[in-house]
Amino acid sequence: MKDHGAESGLSPCAECGQDPGSSLACLACGVLREEPAGSNVFTRFGLTPTPRVDVDAIELHYLRLSRLLHPDFQAGKPPAVQDLAVSGSALLNEAYTTLLDDQRRLEAALALLDPDALERNKTLSPAFLMESMESSEEIEDARASGDDEALKHLAAGMRAVIDARLASAADHLTGDGDPDAVATLLHETRVFRRMLRDTGP
Repeated sequence: MKDHGAESGLSPCAECGQDPGSSLACLACGVLREEPAGSNVFTRFGLTPTPRVDVDAIELHYLRLSRLLHPDFQAGKPPAVQDLAVSGSALLNEAYTTLLDDQRRLEAALALLDPDALERNKTLSPAFLMESMESSEEIEDARASGDDEALKHLAAGMRAVIDARLASAADHLTGDGDPDAVATLLHETRVFRRMLRDTGP
């Protein structure tokens, strides 16, 4: 993963003066950092808020950081350093699971762009509510009749709808940055994700 410190606003490491690559630890010299105010799931991986990520780069970054922040790796260090390792590990894991989940990553990026957008756009349109109700009824009918093929077909359609809405939300964040449109798409996607779970065993 390339250096993103300047892009994400990370200050140089106090120990080595290099781009730390994370708000949790310096990947250049290995020192653990007290996370600065204003840090978030993106800065923990040296990123600016972004709707899309390079999964392979995130995986690599995670492996390097999780080793540095593992409490066993910091055994024998002063208590303050061990405390940073424990808290940093928890923050790193939270950021990792968020960044690899399209829905959660987009919600995190939106919250930084417009913290009230999701709350402001909770009411979904009658047309969408009717569409989701019909889909839910189809799922219930297929489950009640034990029609596994129908459930698989419905699940595939639901995944396609989810992927399309998440892609549209990412495009909005990349392009015009319309927070209300993004929030509505993400609320709709939450509904479809719940219905997708209903198609499972």
